[in-house]
Amino acid sequence: MVNDLILPVPVLIINHLGITPELRLKNILNSLGYPQELLMQSSSIENAKNMITEHLPNLIFYNVQSSSDLNFIHLIKQTHPSGYLVTLHQAEHTQLIFDAIQMGSNAYLLNETPLESSLKQLKTILRGGAVMHTLFADFLLLHKFNGESPTASDHHLYPPKYQILQLISQEYTVEQIAQQLKLSAYQVDSLIKAIFRKLFSR
Repeated sequence: MVNDLILPVPVLIINHLGITPELRLKNILNSLGYPQELLMQSSSIENAKNMITEHLPNLIFYNVQSSSDLNFIHLIKQTHPSGYLVTLHQAEHTQLIFDAIQMGSNAYLLNETPLESSLKQLKTILRGGAVMHTLFADFLLLHKFNGESPTASDHHLYPPKYQILQLISQEYTVEQIAQQLKLSAYQVDSLIKAIFRKLFSR
């Protein structure tokens, strides 16, 4: 059991598309210390609505595969604003990831990420950080922060955040970024989370 994490409970896994890696996700959550009885699941949006209203889950996983899935994010955040929402995506769906964050997703994971990496990434999220993959960093640099320089003001991104985006796009790991920028890994994770908050407020 992992003792250095605060585990938000209960957990709701919404598998309305029938493609969420539910068993793998439950195994990851169990290994983090979540008891099975606090892991709820729903196979439909309608049932998920009722469960959110009744149980107020503090950690919610929701798979976003098309733009039609985005509206439910708004409903989740409207019904339970303090619930922590992690959306699940395909790596190449960068526009959908961006849209989900703008709608209120607190963090995201990739469906195809290997088990050990998913475990590590979820630990980062539960510690208050966020994770970002190379394709999404590329997308942000090209479409959302295009033309900004490391001296950009906070109206855009503070220099360390912009540098982190550049390094992620070059496939640097968090540890390599921390070494390059003379930061701790925790600071890097927190700055990635700050980029997400910036996207939500844009």
